[in-house]
Amino acid sequence: MNQTFKKAHTFIYRNARPLDLARWRYHFEGGSKEAVLTALAAYQNEDGGFGHALEPDVWNPNSSPIQTWTATEILREIDFTDNTHPIIQGILSHLASSKDFDGKFWYNTVRSNNNYPHAPWWHTEKDIPAVTWAIFEFVGPMPNAIQNLNKRIYSEWFPTTGYDRAGEFDMEVYPPGAADDENYRCEIWIPVIKR
Repeated sequence: MNQTFKKAHTFIYRNARPLDLARWRYHFEGGSKEAVLTALAAYQNEDGGFGHALEPDVWNPNSSPIQTWTATEILREIDFTDNTHPIIQGILSHLASSKDFDGKFWYNTVRSNNNYPHAPWWHTEKDIPAVTWAIFEFVGPMPNAIQNLNKRIYSEWFPTTGYDRAGEFDMEVYPPGAADDENYRCEIWIPVIKR
């Protein structure tokens, strides 16, 4: 065991939550998927969504999209795809309820975060208004890909489509992956209104 691994091992065993310890064991010590699922289930609420600081930067016990997304990433991490399992059935039920969904996307930051300890990026002062969103996908390494796309949106797309920018902010969507990869895909969402 090399020194870096040994230090990581010691840190995990001293400090990790049961879920993260189960994940460590799964990846490095032959631990089981079932142990990860058992630990993950502790974060799932009755409505099927996830809360309780599954995403450690927000201690909101209520179900929220980001916490539920975090659960799906952990399931993907252990290659768990049994869609009849109660955890996955709960997630599907929660998502089907349309809570925190505007018809096109789930809100990343929800008001109930404000009532619990959270990192500044999980705070929200207002709800995201219902608007029409123009969604632009970009492919390529960051940050050049997004910078080039932004230039094209404002110099080519807006002048030729009959739409104006609406609303106070744009959103950028960064899925997991290597942001410096030539095939990395992200999105920019811009609120628009017909002229």
